[in-house]
Amino acid sequence: MRTRKRRIEAVSTQLLPARRTFWAERCAWMAATLKEASDEGDHTWSEFALVARDLFGERPLETIPLATRIAAATVGAFEER
Repeated sequence: MRTRKRRIEAVSTQLLPARRTFWAERCAWMAATLKEASDEGDHTWSEFALVARDLFGERPLETIPLATRIAAATVGAFEER
């Protein structure tokens, strides 16, 4: 694929769907870890919990900002190899 944008789209449509559960589990663990360690009133953990829910569910990957970042990071890592 010639453009970075096309490579990111390919990762988003071909690789990430099979890895949804993997990334959802990572987000769920991050939410649990942050919740346990957070100060009272700090709800940062809830953002990870919501992303985990979306990844476990049926929400299209292209509408989940973290999925887009994962795809871009995957392409970036591949380009640097």
